[in-house]
Amino acid sequence: MLPIRAVIKRIRTAIHDDEQRINYSDGEILAVINAGLRIIRRTIADIQPEILMKTTTGILKPAQDEIRLQFRPLTIVEVTG
Repeated sequence: MLPIRAVIKRIRTAIHDDEQRINYSDGEILAVINAGLRIIRRTIADIQPEILMKTTTGILKPAQDEIRLQFRPLTIVEVTG
């Protein structure tokens, strides 16, 4: 995955920001990137939500009350016991 600075630099090159002297701020470009990601995520969630799903299973030991995940969940749908 590219660092965000590299992504912003590629976008500046693609839109000829330096040549046209528009000089969008990093914040403006980042806001557009984030808006695009939200649109893509909503579109996928509507059309094929299973692409965004990740299932994790495991067993809690007696007196264990915590599970550590290797990713940050957007939503926890079900915990069974």
